[in-house]
Amino acid sequence: MKISEFADSRGIKQQTVYKYIQRHGWSYDAKLGLTEEQLAKLDEQYPLPKPVTIINGLPHEEERALREELDSTRKQVVACQNVIIDLQEKVSEVQYRLNDSLHNAEILAIEDKHKDAQIEDLRAELEKARAELEAEKSRTWLDKLLHR
Repeated sequence: MKISEFADSRGIKQQTVYKYIQRHGWSYDAKLGLTEEQLAKLDEQYPLPKPVTIINGLPHEEERALREELDSTRKQVVACQNVIIDLQEKVSEVQYRLNDSLHNAEILAIEDKHKDAQIEDLRAELEKARAELEAEKSRTWLDKLLHR
């Protein structure tokens, strides 16, 4: 294999391979190409790039990361929906209690009005009885005797 073929297959410059060979003091014959030993060491230093798997137009790693993010987001959405459902149930319970309390307050207000009306009636009767008592007291014994 020639240096140009090796460099092209690895996606590196030919000059990079030449410098690596010179640094390690290897002999290179352009007619013979690289030896098996040289190819093995160069392959360790400059391995073949891993192929990129593309699914739906995205590299596999990106697609996997996006799917994981989507799954995580879906789990968060489900958790938020559960929280919303719990809060709606609590709101319904509070509204029920509030309506019940308002109903009880209305009943108590009506009962209070009834009692106030009864108290006013009793006061009116008391005043009438007091007036009759005063009228009776103001009558003389002769008026009482004659039933005037």
